[in-house]
Amino acid sequence: NLPISENITVELLPTFDYRKLFSRRKRDKTDGTMHFKEEQKRGIVQWLIKLKFSFPFNFFLDEGAFRYIIAGVRRANRLVQAGEVTHLYSSFMPYADHLVAYFVKRRHPSVFWIADFRDLHVEPLYRNVVFEAFQHWCNRRILRRADLVLTVSEGLAAHLRRYHSDVYVLRNGIAALKNEAVDAPISPASKFTIGYTGSMFQDERNPRLLLEVIRKLADEGILTPDNFQIRYAGKDASVWQSWVSKFNLADFFTSDGMISLHKARQIQASSHINLLLTSALPNYGGVMTGKFYEYLAAQNPILVLINGAQDIEFESFMNDFSAGCVAYNDCSFSEIKHFVLKNFRHWQQIGSIERTIKTEKLGELSWDFTIQKLMEKLSDTEGAVFKLRIKN
Repeated sequence: NLPISENITVELLPTFDYRKLFSRRKRDKTDGTMHFKEEQKRGIVQWLIKLKFSFPFNFFLDEGAFRYIIAGVRRANRLVQAGEVTHLYSSFMPYADHLVAYFVKRRHPSVFWIADFRDLHVEPLYRNVVFEAFQHWCNRRILRRADLVLTVSEGLAAHLRRYHSDVYVLRNGIAALKNEAVDAPISPASKFTIGYTGSMFQDERNPRLLLEVIRKLADEGILTPDNFQIRYAGKDASVWQSWVSKFNLADFFTSDGMISLHKARQIQASSHINLLLTSALPNYGGVMTGKFYEYLAAQNPILVLINGAQDIEFESFMNDFSAGCVAYNDCSFSEIKHFVLKNFRHWQQIGSIERTIKTEKLGELSWDFTIQKLMEKLSDTEGAVFKLRIKN
């Protein structure tokens, strides 16, 4: 048991999954875990990755896998029987957590189960599973036992409602604002910096238009390697190096490689613009990753570059928080140029960036506020579920 606060205790469970198998041969020097780089996700590897996400193979290959599921069910059943647990909260990823909750709920129907999705299991954008129709059937069978399904955006909720009638949107929370997330106040980088921390997700994260803008500003003599840099941190430096080489921008690019979350937040705090690359389809938007909320906490201007269809939910959210610029790869050259140049000129003249994010609005994303909203929803939902059980 690992006590992390006076109210929370973490219990470690054994695992035997693909990470444990592969990490014996190849370990990341930062955290000891194994990561696939994007250039490795091709051919047979890409097919195997889809397989591990899919039923029934995820029982044995995906994170946690069978050993973790069995141990989790046994431990949770003992806690329920002892009267120590009345609610289950499972969050995807990994799907193993939902499977643990499903089996416990089957044995103890009176326990209230909240199934949370930070992402979709069946991704319409990445086509990340095999036998999609069967995966949807499995999700319906499993989630029909849940009392409440949570997710982070309306875009995701629209897809989850095919599995469950009560899907509630609860935004991610922000743990701390800017410098509270690091040991000491962070000074801005000496060069004007556009920072990106995270993965590239195959061809769906596309910085092409931004690099075209930077190339244009460099050709005009406005941006130089002495006053500007693109700073990347993550496992896909080779992907970025390929991109910047296409635009002859290698002198503007620097990579920190794989780093800790603590270090990533330092980069986000010191960057003058934080770049978020994402994608959208006509029927699928609102993909607001955890990284986006880290950017909000850093309170520096955010450039959201969307590959694909217009994302009304993202635009509305960014506008409400006055968080920066939303642009699209097929039509937003002038918007990106204006945004970058405006912030760069302000930095040149003042020595700092202009922060426009509404800090008072960020309070709506604090964990205290978010959890309070969840408690209110639970109060309403549990009352309805209780009445339904009495009626039946």
